Amino acid sequence: MKSFSKFIPQKAKERLDVVYYDICGPVQIETLSGSRYFISFVDDVTRKMWVYLLKRKNEALDNFKKFKSMSERQSDRKLKALRTDVVVDETSSWT
Repeated sequence: MKSFSKFIPQKAKERLDVVYYDICGPVQIETLSGSRYFISFVDDVTRKMWVYLLKRKNEALDNFKKFKSMSERQSDRKLKALRTDVVVDETSSWT
């Protein structure tokens, strides 16, 4: 079996070559809008960070789609790789 790591550069050279994401929560105290989770995206080159508040963890995929659309439109570049250190479980909405 071939590794995907051959196809994804270890260090990005351009904006949106590699974006890291993390989903955090639930936090003990919710925001005024009722959010207890958040998802963050960090561009490997610019180190720019975007954060989206989530009321439920299953909102992550919809927020990723919003992030991808917005960031590609603003930069005129396509997102090439999305990385995380999160282990996806069988209840995840990403599967």
